Amino acid sequence: MIAWRILHQRHAHDPLSGLGAMKYGGRWNIAGAPIVYAAQTYSLALIELMANVNDYRLLCDFVAIKIEMYATIKTIRIEPSDLPAGWDAVPSGEISRRFGDNWLKQGKSVVMLVPSSMAPDGKVVLINPLHPDISKISCKDPEPLVAIRRLIKTGK
Repeated sequence: MIAWRILHQRHAHDPLSGLGAMKYGGRWNIAGAPIVYAAQTYSLALIELMANVNDYRLLCDFVAIKIEMYATIKTIRIEPSDLPAGWDAVPSGEISRRFGDNWLKQGKSVVMLVPSSMAPDGKVVLINPLHPDISKISCKDPEPLVAIRRLIKTGK
């Protein structure tokens, strides 16, 4: 399986640490719980990132990293119908955080695919950096975000 992660270049040396989400929390985790957020496609990773940034010019120093996972890696796939009402609240809230935290605590898989609240046909790839199978996941070299430069030129 392939996933994409977009992050600031200063963190590109350790893209599977989960420290950013641990520090700030996110839709699928409370602050204090390390988790890695990625997406099944480059475009969804970019959309998810852009939803959390007010000024695209801040993204000039961000990079994209391709994540590769062994086909045998245990993955849990969650559909919207599997989730409690309110998982896609804006802003995100306790319902989705509790769901993600339960997954992390249970430790049944290193990867969980969850619906994107931004794109109904997309999946966010959650990675548990503390799971023993994290060694079955590798990252390619960082790539510049070409699309961001085009968005900045248009003044968005």
